[in-house]
Amino acid sequence: IKDMKISGKLIAGFLIVSIISVLIGAAGIFGMSTIEANSTALYEEKMAPVDEMVEIVKCVYDMRVNLRAAIINSDNPEKVESYDKSFDALIEKYNQEYDLYFPTVTNPDTVKLLTEADKIMQDTFFPVAEETFRLAKLNKPKEADAAGASSTQAIGTMISNLDKVLDLRFESIKAGNAENLKTSTILTIVLISVMVIGIVISISLGIYISKLISRPITEMVEAADKIALGDTEVDIHSESLDETGMLADAFRKMISGIREQAEIAHIISTSDFTVQVTPRSQFDTMGKALKQIAEALNKDFIEIRTSAEQITTGAEQ
Repeated sequence: IKDMKISGKLIAGFLIVSIISVLIGAAGIFGMSTIEANSTALYEEKMAPVDEMVEIVKCVYDMRVNLRAAIINSDNPEKVESYDKSFDALIEKYNQEYDLYFPTVTNPDTVKLLTEADKIMQDTFFPVAEETFRLAKLNKPKEADAAGASSTQAIGTMISNLDKVLDLRFESIKAGNAENLKTSTILTIVLISVMVIGIVISISLGIYISKLISRPITEMVEAADKIALGDTEVDIHSESLDETGMLADAFRKMISGIREQAEIAHIISTSDFTVQVTPRSQFDTMGKALKQIAEALNKDFIEIRTSAEQITTGAEQ
């Protein structure tokens, strides 16, 4: 950057700032995309299946209600038949919801609980319910109630397992939400860090480029002030290759010329009019003036010396 033209330095600075802005934007987009992806995954993998699990539990409780209602209304065949058909519909719905929910389970403990609950449902509860409805249709409420009571413990275990499965699902959702929050916090910290670093780099770069441009200009302004006061012992240290470097080189040439002319004027002031003055160009007004002065004084001095010699010769005769 140091040896670039001023326009190149400014373009490089803007380009770097633009790149930093793009990086900050990319980090923000990446963070938002990650958070959105995690939230979507949490919903699809953890929260959405809760609906199926709730429906499974609801089906179980509705089945038990229908079963109890059939026993109570065993003296009404039409109602018993209605409860039996409703029970069959609930079995179908239970199986559908179970088939949807089970593939979403990844926790081994949950798989074990759910499998055990379904086994009790298929091997114990459904056969007992079928027998209970058969007895209820025969208007044998006591026998039907006894048949239902025979599976009370197994059904209690099944319901307990389903409740535990639901609890584990909610714990999984809570853990997933905490993980998403952690990821969001980390990404926010990273984004803020990138922004802070970008701001620091941008400010540092701006200060660096401004110094590259302003330092030699300030040095030349100070040199010009000294030259205006007649001080020719001035040095310009800028070595850059940009416009300020070119300006510094022109200043050095100007100072060198002033020094040469000051030296010539000093020589002339010591009555040495033979000094050779060579103008630096056709536009060198000061050089031409010094040359004219030196030549005129040298001519006058020769004339004076010749006249003095003639006078001395005449006096001797």
